[in-house]
Parts: sequence; structure tokens; C-alpha cells
Amino acid sequence: MSERLRQFGRRSKRAALRTLAGGLPALCAAGAAHADPPYPPFLIDAEPSVFDLGQLEPKAQLKGTLSLGGVRTTGSSSNTSGNGKFELKYRYARWHNRLKLSALYGSQDGNTTARRYAGSDTLRYYLTSRRFLFTNLAGLQDRFAGYDYQFSETAGYGWRVLHGGPQGLDLEVGAGLAQTQEVDGPRRNAGVARIAAHYRYRLSDHSKFSQTVEMFADHNTYTQAVTSLDVSVYGNIGLQLSYTVTHNTQTPSGVPKTTTITSVNLLYGF
Repeated sequence: MSERLRQFGRRSKRAALRTLAGGLPALCAAGAAHADPPYPPFLIDAEPSVFDLGQLEPKAQLKGTLSLGGVRTTGSSSNTSGNGKFELKYRYARWHNRLKLSALYGSQDGNTTARRYAGSDTLRYYLTSRRFLFTNLAGLQDRFAGYDYQFSETAGYGWRVLHGGPQGLDLEVGAGLAQTQEVDGPRRNAGVARIAAHYRYRLSDHSKFSQTVEMFADHNTYTQAVTSLDVSVYGNIGLQLSYTVTHNTQTPSGVPKTTTITSVNLLYGF
């Protein structure tokens, strides 16, 4: 009887090993089928979603995008326009930095009709995976909007309302200082309040929608809303369709308070 029990036990072990060996490839294939696809760099947001704030050896991450677009027309009139954008994101442990630069130029029949330069740098320090402190430096030169320059230095508090999955929403509230110089007008130094919101939605493996709204309020309330759609074409190359609305509550006489920019750019992500 004992010999039969031992033989039965050996047969059961061999059957279990054959079942396990046959099931492992299927499990590995199922895991690979459900793995996240390798998104192009410009479709990946560098905001941390779930990460270990107590990690002893965090790994730095650097991502960026460069987009360029231009139009040249001739005939009854000669028109030239061009724009470029550069964005660089750096993340290390609790720190996350985002640098943005943009330029716009336009001319008609040899006369400049638009010249705009803008830049900002936002540094975040995450207290938790959802809450953070931030500093923001921003500058804008747009004489056609009535200002030689607009600078601001603000700091404040932010939180991630949505994170994880295809959607994300970040809010920031802060205050600081602002320096403005109107065209043929006075130079002003004053306190300023800043409110910002950044929403993003990954539509598919190859497309992403985002919208950023910023408001700076002192004697003049400056608001800018940027809506964009990024689509991957091949590898690191993509297309970006963007629409920018800028509004100033106080402008010199004869200068419109609201301006818009619509652009279609070639995008490169790294």
C-alpha cells in the first residue's frame, strides 16, 4: 500500500510540473499583450503619477519637444509667418522642472505685423504624489499687444486633481511680483496673483489633447489659454495643431484686448 501511495505521489508531481510548464508561456504572452505600448516622447507627460517619495536612488528623467511651422505667400500681397516652440521637462525624485520657450513672427509686404517672444520656467517640489509647492518665472514681449515686456515671479501651492489613467488635471495658485512696460507708457512694479490649470487627455496610443490656462492679475489681468492636439506620425516625428487665446483687460488706445494664434507645426520629441 505504501509503495502505491509513493508511486501516486510521484505521478501527481510530474503532472503538476507539466501543467505549470505549459501554463507559463501563456501567462507571459498574456502579460506582454497587456503591457503599455511604447508611446512617442511627446505623448508622455513627465508629471509623476504613482512614485515612491522615499526612493533612495531615484532615476532622473529628461524629455523635450521642438515644433516649427511657417507660411509664405506671394501674389497680390506678400505674407510671411513663422513660429516655433521648445519645451523641456526634467524630473528627479521630488523635483520636476518644465521650461517653455516660444516665438512668433509675421510680415506683410515687407512690414512686420507680429513679433512675439515668450518664456516660462516652473519648478515643482512634490510633498506627496498629489500635492506640491512651485515657483514660476515668466516673461513676454509683444509690442503689438501694447507691451514692451511683461515679467512675473510667483510662488505657491498646487495639487493634482486627476492623475493616473488617460486623464490628468493640475491646479496651481500663487502670488508674487510683476514688472510691466507699456509701449510709450509707464513702467509698473506691483504684486500679482497667479492661477493656472493644466489638463491633458491621451486619446489613443498616437494622439494627445491638452489645454493650459494661466491668469496673472495686478492692475492688468492677463489671461492665456493654449489648446493643442499632438499626433504621432512616425517614431519621434508628429504634428501639433494648437490654438492660443490671449486677453489683457488694460491695453493702450487702439490695441485690441484679445489676440489669437492658430498654428500647425511639425513636432519632434526626444
